[in-house]
Amino acid sequence: MLIHDEEDDCFGLWMIHDGRLTEIPLPRTRRAYWKGPHNEEFPPDPGILNRTDGAPIDWPAAAAS
Repeated sequence: MLIHDEEDDCFGLWMIHDGRLTEIPLPRTRRAYWKGPHNEEFPPDPGILNRTDGAPIDWPAAAAS
């Protein structure tokens, strides 16, 4: 499954691998996440996918695992 918006900016490529929906890494992209409490009030944030081959990106701080 290829996810994109009206402007055809690509947001990710996903496929079923070993019975699980898995994101496939795309060349020249990086996914970033914002940290925060993941509970019923604050669901997990899917993050953002940005191109790395353009202008510098203002990345959010890395989330603790």
